[in-house]
Amino acid sequence: MVVYIAALVRQAEVERQKADLDAAAAERLAEATATKARAKTLLEEQRDEVKRMNQMILYSKCATTRDTQVRRPHVLHRPVTAPAPVSAPRCPSS
Repeated sequence: MVVYIAALVRQAEVERQKADLDAAAAERLAEATATKARAKTLLEEQRDEVKRMNQMILYSKCATTRDTQVRRPHVLHRPVTAPAPVSAPRCPSS
C-alpha cells in the first residue's frame, strides 16, 4: 500500500512537471509568434508600395489638420447672436 501511494505521488509530480513544461513551451511559442509578426511588419514597411501608402496616409492627416486650422478663424470671427428664447412647454389642462 505504501509503495502504491509513493508511485502515485511520483506520477503526480511527473505530471505537474509536464504541465509546467507545457506552460513554458506555450509561453515561448507565443513570444516567438509575436516576434515573427513584428518582423513581418517591419519587412512589409520596407516595400515601396507600403512606403507610398504610409506617405499618403500621413499627408491626408496633415491636410485634414491644416484644413481644420484654416477654417477655425472663420468660425471664431463670426458675429455672436443671442439664441432664440425657448418657451416652457405647456402642460395640458385636466
